[in-house]
Amino acid sequence: MSDLDDDRVQPALHAMLADDVEALRSTIDADPEIALKPWNGNTLLEWTTQPPHHINPAIVTTLIDAGSPVDRALNLAGCWNLAELCTQLLDAGANPENRADADITPLESAALHGATRSADVLVTHGLHRHSLWLA
Repeated sequence: MSDLDDDRVQPALHAMLADDVEALRSTIDADPEIALKPWNGNTLLEWTTQPPHHINPAIVTTLIDAGSPVDRALNLAGCWNLAELCTQLLDAGANPENRADADITPLESAALHGATRSADVLVTHGLHRHSLWLA
């Protein structure tokens, strides 16, 4: 899957950073692929996990409702200690057993990065790969 070009994604990024849910919905309605395809290596939902960490949960819901994949976003949210986002993504069906970039689960990502709040959320969904270092 090829990355989106800057011109296509800019209106959505501006809407996200301006916390404008309606503008984001309109942008996605006009170009549904922007919720699905990556831009510079991440989907828009995955970009919500990156600093600054103040993305409105309604923005996340809009992206999820538009069909954005949730599994890699969960791994990234675990890494960045975004416990509330982890909960939102799990509620949306993210798979806590999914292995992302470094072939690690979201809980392993949280543990490796000292993200204790995310780890607390994720551990309630199981260890999935039983290992001494994770315990």
